[in-house]
Amino acid sequence: MNWFPVIASFLILNLTGLAVKAAPAPFRAVPDLVSAADLVIVGRSVVVESRILSGRKEIILLVTVDRVLKGKAPDGSRPISLEVSVGEGASSVEKYGIFFLHSEKNGLYTPATPNISSVIAIPRVAPTFPDEDPVLAVAEELAAVLGTPVEALSKTVEAQSGVTPTRQAEQLYFSASNTISHIPVAVAVGVLKARLESNQDILSQCWIISTLLRMGVPASMEPIKRFIDNPIPATDLTRTIILVALESYEFPGREMVPALIGFLGSSDVEFRRATAHALSRVDTAIAVKALAQIALQDEDSEVRADAESGLCNAMPGQAPLCDLPVRPNEAALQSYWMNWARGTYQ
Repeated sequence: MNWFPVIASFLILNLTGLAVKAAPAPFRAVPDLVSAADLVIVGRSVVVESRILSGRKEIILLVTVDRVLKGKAPDGSRPISLEVSVGEGASSVEKYGIFFLHSEKNGLYTPATPNISSVIAIPRVAPTFPDEDPVLAVAEELAAVLGTPVEALSKTVEAQSGVTPTRQAEQLYFSASNTISHIPVAVAVGVLKARLESNQDILSQCWIISTLLRMGVPASMEPIKRFIDNPIPATDLTRTIILVALESYEFPGREMVPALIGFLGSSDVEFRRATAHALSRVDTAIAVKALAQIALQDEDSEVRADAESGLCNAMPGQAPLCDLPVRPNEAALQSYWMNWARGTYQ
């Protein structure tokens, strides 16, 4: 791996943003960030000074660059000065991340876009290829975060006080997942699938699969099934992101129906709800049968309501009650569809 010289970086930042690490700040699509940047680098930042300029709090960072994904880093004899102005509520600067930079006429660098200076990355030995598509290079960095098992990931990042390695890994996975979802599917899918196949860590696998599903890409549900059947303590964020993936607008649909049906029998009511919701948007015969035979008879009213909605969506005109709102008329709809299912499937 090529090691580039230490870069002195001046970053103007609202200091309150520096501590907000649990959830990623809003950012533009990664291709837009790459396109706007003259230089895209991966490296570590360290706060060396703070100051106030024009009524704004600023910090001065020292950034050591490990990899260059776009452009050319200046030689070691000339430090790079990065002046970055970030407003309140914008993203914080990553301690280790991918930096998107714009070259100024005075030899300084500013963020490629006003409110974004960096996104998550992890230290690793990784070759860089000058002719590689920089968007793909960014995708590879983000996929590396998602594809690193919890134990290995905890060894690559600075431990957070009072935060377990598993919780910290969830936070890193969350940031990487949200960021890579802003990369075109055609670019990101290959590196995500490669990372899914190269490790057996169930938490990492669940995050990659959830990311693929949210991007509309079919993926194996087996690791998620194992995660649900044998929950890992204190992994609420992973559980939430799986539920979000099942209910997402981009959920791949028909190809996932056979894998989803098994979740209708889960002891976890929230997963049954998410599954019924996903199946309610798929008008295939196998989905209809599962909704009628399993979900329609669920003890939970939300599962039943999604089953009734799905049956109405799949067979418009079949039930005279389908023009009515589902939940206020749940009893009547259930009665109709239960009688229909008895005559059709039993």
